[in-house]
Amino acid sequence: MPLELIINPPATTALELVGDRHHLQQVLVNLVGNAIKFTHQGFVELRVSLGYEDHEALWIDFVVQDTGIGMSDEVKETIFKPFTQADSSITRRFGGTGLGLAISQKTVTLLGGSLQVNSVVGQGSEFCFSLPMRKAPPNKTIHPIKILIATIDSPSRKGLINTVLSLGWDCELAKTCEDMISSVQKNQILGHAYDVVLLDWELLGSNGLSMLKSYHEVCQYEEQKKPLIILIDSCSRENIETNGADEFWDTTLFKPISSITLENTVLNLIQISAETELTSNNYSNPNDIQGTRILYVDDEEINREVLLRILENFGVTVNLAYNGQEALDWLSLNDDKVDIVLLDLQMPVLNGFQTAQQIRNNPRWQCLPLIAVSASAFQSERDLAANSGMNDFIMKPIDIDEMVRVIKQHIT
Repeated sequence: MPLELIINPPATTALELVGDRHHLQQVLVNLVGNAIKFTHQGFVELRVSLGYEDHEALWIDFVVQDTGIGMSDEVKETIFKPFTQADSSITRRFGGTGLGLAISQKTVTLLGGSLQVNSVVGQGSEFCFSLPMRKAPPNKTIHPIKILIATIDSPSRKGLINTVLSLGWDCELAKTCEDMISSVQKNQILGHAYDVVLLDWELLGSNGLSMLKSYHEVCQYEEQKKPLIILIDSCSRENIETNGADEFWDTTLFKPISSITLENTVLNLIQISAETELTSNNYSNPNDIQGTRILYVDDEEINREVLLRILENFGVTVNLAYNGQEALDWLSLNDDKVDIVLLDLQMPVLNGFQTAQQIRNNPRWQCLPLIAVSASAFQSERDLAANSGMNDFIMKPIDIDEMVRVIKQHIT
C-alpha cells in the first residue's frame, strides 16, 4: 500500500490572513517531513481548520496526522528535546528526529501557540497547534466555476472537496465513472454544464480508456469541450505516461494538490478554451505583441506550459526557465534574444526578488523590462517587487487581456 500525502484546508472562501508565513512554513515542512519519515504506509495528512475568533485575532488550528509507528508515553515526554530518538530499536532504519521538533516547538511558542503531540504505538501520531492571525479584507475576485469531482472513497477526497470549496467554486461529487458521465450529460441537458471535471485516475480501473471515450462522446453535445483534469498520485505516473490515452485529458495534476495550483490550472485551462473569444471582444489585440521575445521564469510546470501555448498562439517567441538561477544562466548567453522577462516571485534556488536584483546589478540588463507574476494580492508584495527592480506586476491567475496590455506597454 503506497503512502498518500493529503492537504485538507478549511472550506472557507475569501479569507485573507496576516501572519508569519515564513516561520509557519518551516514548522509545517518539518512536521510533515518527520511524519513521512516514520510512516511506511497509509497516509500523512496536513489539516487546517478555523478555530475560535476574538476581537483581536482569528485562531487557526493545524494538525499533522500520520499512520506511522507511533510513540509510547515515555517517548512523548522527551520527543521535543534535541536529538531525541523516537524508537531506539529502529535507529538504523529511521534515524533520529534531530533538532527539528525542538525547534518547531520553540517556533510555535514564539508565534503565540503551543505544539502538542498525541500518539499510540503502532497507530500513528498527531501533532497539533493553534496560532492567532489577523483577518485582512479580501482582495481576490472569486470566479464562479462549477466543478465535478470524480474520485474513489479515500482519505484525500475530503481534502480535495475542501480545496475546491475554499476557492468559492461549486462542487458536486461522483463516486463512479458511470455517475460522472451521467452527471455531465444531465447537466448539459439542463443547461448547467460543468466547467471542469476532476477525475481520479484510480477510479478508471482496467476499462479506463473506454470510459474516457464515453466521456468525450458526451462532451460532443457542447459547443466547446470542457477541460478534463486527471488526478493521480506519484506512483501512477508511469502508468499514465505509457498507456497511450493522454489525448483524452487536458493536463495532469499530482497529489497532494494545493489551492493555488488548482486555481491556476483550472483558470488557465478555461482561458485557453475561450481563446477564440479573446480576439473578438473588447480585449487588447494580441497582434500588438506579435514578434516579441519573452523569457518566462516559473517553477510550476503547468503555468509554463499554459502560458507558452497562449503566447505562441499570439506570435510570441517564448523561452522558459525553472528558477531564477536558470534565468540568469540563460540571459548570460542570450541577452540579445529577449525583449522582456516575466518573473514568478516564489521559486526555489533563486526567487523572483533575488533574480531581479541580480539582473539590475548587471549593466548589460539595466533597461531590460522585468514583470513580476504572482498570486499574491498584497500591496507589500508589489512594493517588494518594485524595490527589487521590477517594472510592473501581473496577478495570477493571469488575465490575458491585462498581460497583453502590460507587455505592449513595456516593449513599445
